[in-house]
Amino acid sequence: MSKYLLFLFLCFPVLADSYESVATLPSSNEDEVWVITNRTIDGVTRRYIEQFQPVDWGSDSNDMYFVDCGNDDINDLSHLEGEQVSLFANARQIGTYTVADSNITITDANLTTFTVGLPYTSVYESMPLVKLTRAGLSSSKRARIINTYMDFYKSLASNIGAVSTNTSKTKFSSDEFATILEPVTELKPILFPNGWNMEPCIYIDVNSPVPLTLRAMYPRLEITGN
Repeated sequence: MSKYLLFLFLCFPVLADSYESVATLPSSNEDEVWVITNRTIDGVTRRYIEQFQPVDWGSDSNDMYFVDCGNDDINDLSHLEGEQVSLFANARQIGTYTVADSNITITDANLTTFTVGLPYTSVYESMPLVKLTRAGLSSSKRARIINTYMDFYKSLASNIGAVSTNTSKTKFSSDEFATILEPVTELKPILFPNGWNMEPCIYIDVNSPVPLTLRAMYPRLEITGN
């Protein structure tokens, strides 16, 4: 969610894509968060000064900002040369592109409002779920997650499963958001196809340039005596 402002070229190797310094400044709504970020761009190590964008983007879907090192000009991307970037345009998730000659080429002439930058993945994994039964805690039993209700707030994408290698895409729109994206706030039932496990967990990730906020989960477990 950080926005690119300026960059410096460096010649010595250091860890890529890491925050090396963080500072906060008071502001009227949210504190401003500024970082010095170490990134490897097109094989070259660079440091950028970036600012995190507000979590509360307001009521206009065009103002969503969920990319790193981003910009709002698709022809001013020299700081991301050679990198694969995500494009969010006209309040729609458009796709991924590779920056060449400081820009990306889009074919839809109707797109006029852009947010483009490096994609990132947000991950949540619960602690092993435990249920109190008549025989005691289920921590020593095999269990499986039958389903869970997820309380989403202003969200548009998520992948959910019992393990990271077997997740299902949550359906937030009947038309896969072919039109303007509107954030969803609702309690949604999620089925879990995974089998029995001694330590059942809920795994959630999102790698799209759109928001995901989860306020609560209400899982239903089935316990076996074996």
